[in-house]
Amino acid sequence: MLATHVAWRESFLPTARGDDPAIVAELRKGRFFQRGRDLGGLPVVYYRSRTQDPRVRDLDGYVNVVFNAISTGMA
Repeated sequence: MLATHVAWRESFLPTARGDDPAIVAELRKGRFFQRGRDLGGLPVVYYRSRTQDPRVRDLDGYVNVVFNAISTGMA
């Protein structure tokens, strides 16, 4: 069952990997970061919208880094 889930996840989210250069570039901009846990013990992921310039953005890289932040928080 775990192997089936891993195969599905890789096919559904193939670019949500931390070694992807687009994800690394987005993470270096400091928009997403994780600090602490909530009362239920779940990780808290923050997003800083002030660092986003709508004229200069890579939406594919942005979506990938969102998936990466969520996956990292759930791991």
